[in-house]
Amino acid sequence: MSKKPLEQLGIQTERVERIEGIECPEDKENFEGQKILVIGGPDAHGVSMAVASTKYLEHKGAQADIYVGSPVIREGRGATHPGAFYTKTIPELNVGGYDRIVIADIPLDFRNLINSEKAIIQLDEKVRKDRQKRGLPAIEHSTFYLDHHSTTKFSTFSESVIIKNVSIAEACKLGGEKTKIARIGAICDRDKVAMKSATEEEKELAKGLDIAVRPITEKPELVQFLNPDSYGRYKHDLGEWMRKFEERVKKFKPITLIRGNKYEKFYKLYAQKYPFPVPDNYSSIQEIEKYKKAVKEWEQEAQKRLEQAVERLKNEDWDYFRKEAKETERQLNKLDIPVASGFGRVIVVDTQDLTKSFSVFKLMEQAIRNMGVDKFPYAIAILRNVEDIKMGRPPADLISIIRFAEREDIPSVKKVITDYFLFWRGIF
Repeated sequence: MSKKPLEQLGIQTERVERIEGIECPEDKENFEGQKILVIGGPDAHGVSMAVASTKYLEHKGAQADIYVGSPVIREGRGATHPGAFYTKTIPELNVGGYDRIVIADIPLDFRNLINSEKAIIQLDEKVRKDRQKRGLPAIEHSTFYLDHHSTTKFSTFSESVIIKNVSIAEACKLGGEKTKIARIGAICDRDKVAMKSATEEEKELAKGLDIAVRPITEKPELVQFLNPDSYGRYKHDLGEWMRKFEERVKKFKPITLIRGNKYEKFYKLYAQKYPFPVPDNYSSIQEIEKYKKAVKEWEQEAQKRLEQAVERLKNEDWDYFRKEAKETERQLNKLDIPVASGFGRVIVVDTQDLTKSFSVFKLMEQAIRNMGVDKFPYAIAILRNVEDIKMGRPPADLISIIRFAEREDIPSVKKVITDYFLFWRGIF
């Protein structure tokens, strides 16, 4: 068999493998010389898709900037998770000087799908008007929306917005080529297709990336800023509240309460009748101001760490993510608590603080909606045995606790479990 022309000249050609069954309308576009803003979701998968899309655009001759906003920003302005992106970030987003926008892995806000669609169209119009002001001709497709979530169902369309909704996490990016960055991101997202053939090396990198996009320190709590007297009174009242609640719980069968979310309803009704002690009632104006300042600094550090992870991923600094995985594995917070399935290890998971305790677990946002936490501070999942061999985790008992993001008046999950051990033992 005769050699191909390039092989006859002694030129080595790199074989690019493509993801099967994915249409890529972006391949028909000309991005040469354009300035493009790529906005990604704040988790490891969203970051990966933003970075992979940026590298694709740069290969096509474009100048691409990445923006990812940390989910811990309390006011939400600048955050790129669905709850804040469409209502708070897009209206204030400065797109001056950009020719196109790419939105990667930010699902429509299920609480208001129509408004999410409108926000995307408004952002697209803003970009088009800015280009017009600069005296440049209109671009046919000025916004690309990339997603893989089942909630992505548009009811209205704009000719200038291309919607690329794919079925697998690895393809939620510009370009159909298989890349290491996209694959690691898909493993972070626990995508079944990616997980099926994931190697130990890939799992470790995914674990490190999952950790690297999250804050490295605990979020400050208001109780840390109370003077000794105030803290003492708060601690006493909180203990009394928990003790009385525990006595009430013991009148019922714990297992019966847990089944069917009856426990959550019980807690909710009790808390409505007997309000939970909150640090705000024990603090001075000065203490609150110090607390707010500390939280703001923590948010800024979280954003800086997220941006560092983006830059490291773009440079494919895989040693950095290996180090993150190993360091967190050593510091993972574990407790020994007697639980329903026997005395064993319990991994404490707090999705509000998004700290090292979170490790590589990814609890679905759906659980927050199901638990009705707008009035109930904690969503306590049914205790179950976890044996996730695919991610290299040994068997463990897991209490999944989701803390409502907008509640500032409750202690961290970690604090609740460690300070009120008898309370948890009474339930489980």
